[in-house]
Amino acid sequence: MKRNGIATLILASAVFWVTNASAIGVGVGVILPTGDFKDSHDTGVSAHLVMDYPVTPLASIYGDLGWQGFQAKGVEGIDFEGADISMWSISAGAKAGFGAVYVGGEVGYYIISDGIDNEIGATPVLGTKMGPLDLSARYKFLDDIKWFEVRAGIGF
Repeated sequence: MKRNGIATLILASAVFWVTNASAIGVGVGVILPTGDFKDSHDTGVSAHLVMDYPVTPLASIYGDLGWQGFQAKGVEGIDFEGADISMWSISAGAKAGFGAVYVGGEVGYYIISDGIDNEIGATPVLGTKMGPLDLSARYKFLDDIKWFEVRAGIGF
């Protein structure tokens, strides 16, 4: 019940940002699984829709609707068929800019495929913005799944 309440809050926030965002963008990422997750899954990919809402000239809050996909590793003698993972994420965060560089963090709700429990995760973010181009590095902390992501995006 607690997770459903948090998911509803994040979804309501995302609707607010879509209707009030000063910038909407799209991004793609390359994902490198870490920890135990690296042992079972290969490099993944992601796609995102991001809404940015400035609070001050140096800070903004944002919402992110994303998809992440991971392919299971093949291990001789072990059948991992059907162990590929895809997930949708709804997250919200804040970032502060220092010139072209920004730091921030986000909290998200991850809807994971194949009967794996949905999870809440946290993400520290370090990035740079050059005009409409946004490049960032992120480390996603879910309960059992962790990964490093490099993302490139463009704002409209």
